[in-house]
Amino acid sequence: MALHKVSDEEAFALLRKSSQDLNVKIADLASTVVQRHGKGLSS
Repeated sequence: MALHKVSDEEAFALLRKSSQDLNVKIADLASTVVQRHGKGLSS
């Protein structure tokens, strides 16, 4: 959300679309995103 400056609904829609396109469970994709990009971002 911080990187793309989108709302929580838009971020979830992007995550859902990527999950479907990549045929990866959304929870697994979300975990990967947090591991790779979550460091250094404050909540």
